[in-house]
Amino acid sequence: MKKIHLLTIAMLFITYCTEAQISFGPKAGLNVANLAGKDINDGKSLIGLAIGGLVNYAINEKFSIQPELLFSQEGMQWKDEDYKQKNRLNYLNIPILAQYNHPSGFFAHTGPQLGLLLSAKSKFKDEIPSIGDGPGDAISGTNDIKEYFSKAIVSWALGAGYLHESGFGVNLRYNRGLSNSLSKTNDGKAASSVFNIGVVYVLKSLKK
Repeated sequence: MKKIHLLTIAMLFITYCTEAQISFGPKAGLNVANLAGKDINDGKSLIGLAIGGLVNYAINEKFSIQPELLFSQEGMQWKDEDYKQKNRLNYLNIPILAQYNHPSGFFAHTGPQLGLLLSAKSKFKDEIPSIGDGPGDAISGTNDIKEYFSKAIVSWALGAGYLHESGFGVNLRYNRGLSNSLSKTNDGKAASSVFNIGVVYVLKSLKK
């Protein structure tokens, strides 16, 4: 019985995809990322890139479903007079968004996002003050910190933008983590917080 239900759902989905108007294209943007939580001390936002693509399945003239596949640079940093540290977290993000499209070209969307951790590196530089008249010194390096972060995180996306009839568009989006970004090794809790501004070019729509 379960197989019959799954087959029915699959057939309905295939039928929908073959009848829907499909748009697709690349997108890129900048992230302003941070981690929020009581176990994170005075972290500052970190700038990163987000690049990938989207597919938009139009349900009707106003509503559509938009899955995306994005490489996203996130993380956080610390800075003071003598010490600097950047924790760069690279994710493969898969948002699935419900989108409202206004005839004027403006749109708004929201939905869940799965983030798969690809890599996590910590780059630091510690300035050692000089003693007397002697020169100062500095210690720097890069550490792999992937074990301290969750392999997968879930967040919620909320955004809006404008798409011109030429296919070029811009959008603003905020992603807030719903799950813990830290692994059990880290013994703490923190949620991702990412603002994104991006551009998109929607290629020729296909209507099957």
